[in-house]
This record gives sequence, structure tokens and C-alpha cells, in this order.
Amino acid sequence: MKDTLPALGRHAQLVQVRRITLSPGSTTGWHYHHGPLLVVVSQGVLTHTFARDLSTETVQAGQAFVEAPGPEHGHIGNNLGTTPLVMYAVYFLPSPTSPLSEPTPPPGL
Repeated sequence: MKDTLPALGRHAQLVQVRRITLSPGSTTGWHYHHGPLLVVVSQGVLTHTFARDLSTETVQAGQAFVEAPGPEHGHIGNNLGTTPLVMYAVYFLPSPTSPLSEPTPPPGL
């Protein structure tokens, strides 16, 4: 991890931190990011599905992960649990005008 974290911000011109809360049954919608993200789940369970192969991963409270940038890394996050999901996302944006995320159609459409 020592070498990974500094690389996240290597090309960032702006860094933003957001607290994201998804109520039970909610979703982020299919999307991708222009820069990498560091995400920490602080409460609940995130079910993360990837557009490239529809594989999923489950991320528990206390776990963190990095999301790669670009449309080829489209994904959706779901709260399939019965309690709110709370995440902290650190966005490493390539430009001050970059959106935090870009919607993308679900796979196969």
C-alpha cells in the first residue's frame, strides 16, 4: 500500500472527499470515473458489480478499495442490506472541472 496511495494522486489537479450514504435497496446507478478513487466503507455492506464481466465483490464496513478510472471500468454499487451504507470516497480528479462520475448505460444496452 505504501507505493499505491501516492500513485493515486500523481496526475490529480483536484482532490475531493465525499461522504456517500445509500439507504437499503438503493443504488449508485451505472457509472465510471475520470480519475481513480479511494473508497472506505464505514457502515453497512457494499455490493459492487463490474460492467466488464458482471462480476461482483462485497465490501464490508472497515474495508477499503481503489476504483480505476475510465469508461472501461464502469460499475454499479448497491446496498442490498437492511441498514444504511456509508462510504467515504476520495476522488483524484484530472481537472478542476472533471465531474465526480459519468453515467454509463448498463452492460448489454
